Amino acid sequence: MGRIADARGDEALFIAGELVDILSELAEDGELIAMLSGGAASGKILSRIFKNHGEAALRLLALDDGLDPEAEKSSLSPSSLPGRVLALLGDGAVTGLFGSAAAESVVRGSSAASENGTGSHPSPSSSGG
Repeated sequence: MGRIADARGDEALFIAGELVDILSELAEDGELIAMLSGGAASGKILSRIFKNHGEAALRLLALDDGLDPEAEKSSLSPSSLPGRVLALLGDGAVTGLFGSAAAESVVRGSSAASENGTGSHPSPSSSGG
């Protein structure tokens, strides 16, 4: 992790405030919360986050990197996004604000997918439907 885990003092207060805003947006999505608490596969969870809450995911990554969202956006790639978002959702600094049960569900889904050889994100050929 980057800035989220390492911040101290005034920076920690700022980051905690930003995290609460971002995670509150995600928490308002009842279907996402049901997926997280129900142990849905991490690929499905990530798909919903990227499709319905892309800006929140971008802000979360930018916050961790200490960049503004536009600068973060220019550095993103489809192959780097899933792992980075899963890592942040599984980080204790984030789960303390969002709820450990939901984040643990994401991490468990990612671990199970890796053990089954399915990866931690949906394949390009899977339908979102």
